[in-house]
Amino acid sequence: MAFPQEINRLLTKADARRSKLQAIYAQIPSTRCQRRAQCCSMLPEMSPLEALIAVLNLKAKTATASNTLLPKIVHYFFMNPIKVTSCPFLEENTCRIYNDRFFGCRAYGLWTPSTFDQIARVSRRVKKHLQAQWLALGVALPDHVVHFQAPYCRDVVGIDRQTISDHDLFKLHRQVDDLSSGLTPWHQAFKDLYFSDLSVAIASWLFGRRRAVQLKFLVVKDALNYQRHSTLDQILNESTNLF
Repeated sequence: MAFPQEINRLLTKADARRSKLQAIYAQIPSTRCQRRAQCCSMLPEMSPLEALIAVLNLKAKTATASNTLLPKIVHYFFMNPIKVTSCPFLEENTCRIYNDRFFGCRAYGLWTPSTFDQIARVSRRVKKHLQAQWLALGVALPDHVVHFQAPYCRDVVGIDRQTISDHDLFKLHRQVDDLSSGLTPWHQAFKDLYFSDLSVAIASWLFGRRRAVQLKFLVVKDALNYQRHSTLDQILNESTNLF
């Protein structure tokens, strides 16, 4: 299937905002680390604008690269409730969209430990709520996945020892969101319908939002209860035609 016409218009608007987004990113200290990719243990939440920039990166890849990345994103959508799955953009400890990596990736390791813990607690509460919703449907998600959280990293060091306060990081995060807010109606829809999750948006475009949810239930139930992956394999084989 092709992109919805409205998404194509939004991609054009997002591309026009790319330089302003990069200017906000530039205010975050550049860092170096041991590249253990602990921070890439999941696809991070992102602003609606960042999601569209990621889609632009997907479209810009060659057909072969897109056909590799797209199934990885779809696989993440279906399996992330029951398996700790690395970010689809991670390949051999290297980010395939590093220059356009998301705010959460850039801020990782720069938050103070106490603020990082507060952010992690909010994330765990959301996942526990989702676990309860799945349980109401007769599916018990594994606790080790629900409670998983990337650890606080002390190996991230600002180049030239640059630092930034939590207050200023939150301020920059708001600036990203403000820049994204002009992309109506996508800005709110991405948060309300797709839960700030790029994989949910991609799956919804491929299969339709309702059908994507139905397929996810079948895939998760088959994998947990019967250790079957045939449905997922078939879906992945058919999920390379979005572009």
